[in-house]
Amino acid sequence: MENVYVFFEGKKILGEISWQLKPGEHWAIIGPNGAGKSTFLKVIRGDVWPWPQKESARIYHFGREPQTTLIGIKKHIALVTPELQDAYIRNNWEMKGEEVVYTGFLDTVWLYEKPTKAQISYAEDLMEFLNVKNVRKRSFIELSRGEARKVLIARALVSHPRILILDEFCNGLDVESRKNVLDLLEHVVQDGTQIIYATHRNEEFIPSISHLLHLEGGTIKKQGRKQNVLTKDRSLSSDVPNLRLGISKRPISPVQRAGISKRDEKCLIKIKNADVYLDDRRILRGINWQLKSGENWALLGKNGAGKSTFLKLISGDLHPALGGEVRRFGRKETGSIWDVKKKIGFVSSDLQACYPNTATGEEVVRSGFFSSIGLYSGVSKKQREAVKKNITFFKLEEIRRKSVCEMSYGEFRKILIARAIVNAPDILVLDEPCSGLDKLSREDLLDFLDRVCRSNTSIILATHHLDELIPSITHVMLLGGGQIVAQGKKEEILPRVMQELSS
Repeated sequence: MENVYVFFEGKKILGEISWQLKPGEHWAIIGPNGAGKSTFLKVIRGDVWPWPQKESARIYHFGREPQTTLIGIKKHIALVTPELQDAYIRNNWEMKGEEVVYTGFLDTVWLYEKPTKAQISYAEDLMEFLNVKNVRKRSFIELSRGEARKVLIARALVSHPRILILDEFCNGLDVESRKNVLDLLEHVVQDGTQIIYATHRNEEFIPSISHLLHLEGGTIKKQGRKQNVLTKDRSLSSDVPNLRLGISKRPISPVQRAGISKRDEKCLIKIKNADVYLDDRRILRGINWQLKSGENWALLGKNGAGKSTFLKLISGDLHPALGGEVRRFGRKETGSIWDVKKKIGFVSSDLQACYPNTATGEEVVRSGFFSSIGLYSGVSKKQREAVKKNITFFKLEEIRRKSVCEMSYGEFRKILIARAIVNAPDILVLDEPCSGLDKLSREDLLDFLDRVCRSNTSIILATHHLDELIPSITHVMLLGGGQIVAQGKKEEILPRVMQELSS
């Protein structure tokens, strides 16, 4: 790339980008949310075109002669992004897991040609290594976030690309899966494929990473060999500290400002003998659990354990089979579920995938008052003030007028979190809330959640990163195979859970 610029609807996304990939190099792309990392990766692959000007160029050297066109280029470069994963959900692309992998041979959305026996054998070997061979006959859009991510990585690798590009590829993966994928990337490198990926965590640097590119504000802040670029930059870290930030010195949260009255209910959520089915397949079985006032739960478990389904059961998006029961705020599942949803804030990757691309950040936050995907009603003056407070608190002023399609994955995640708390909910349900967030954003969010717990709102937090267990977490649940393996007070149950997750 020589002096490359990228504009979207008149706004500069990348500027003055000059960079080259030489044989044998493997790059990690770092930088805060909104830095332009995803756009940079799409420019490399040819999914985004640079702004045409005489002084800029994107030149490929795969053949005997350099070329600026994309003819024959994409077959050499494979790309895995969160947006690709979201597209299957948004467009309801109904395919089996193995069919998604097979489409990688031709880089198509749909499977137009039956793969050869040799291709099927190679694809199955990849799926087995990534521990997703057991999901090859299941619907892709019903897989857990982590299972689906591994299927897409297998899809990218089946074509033996010369360059493999991955955007936040470890998001949604459990500890074992992250290790498997990172080990696989080392094997891929040894086979001659060059790696370029974006990450917010330096523990995801495989040993073969030779170079780093640091983007910020759409421009290159620094680039070069890894040891020369990797510094104590606060936007990248191996983990999040145990929230020793002085709470009394931090701005008071919008939830605390709302002046929530004390709840009368002792038991907020009670689930009894619940089984949950999706397309005649039992996902959860025999669930017995309750959330009491003052409790804050962490939900742990490997990919495919049923965590996301459990959270949807709590929020009312899914219902138990006959014989099971869910009581919310002392009521059975009768009457309007929307009255219940106004008391429950919810953030998940599926919600992010389904949101209209044309909505602005401010409209997304406003929709939290109605628990709707999209804004279909006007808001009152009081509600507009609450939206403004949330946007200010989360430092979202610069993206409040951006459309969803203009935002980075991490920026949109922060908007959804502001949406979830705008109505001062009694319960905040969070499915991997830190997914896609840089270190500073994770610190701010986890600190905020810790204070939310002190403001009469209970939290249920699903995560694969134990360093995201905020101090106010009182209880822990471990799910496995759709069943509750262990549950109880954090100090009593966490040692066992850690042992289970590492085995």
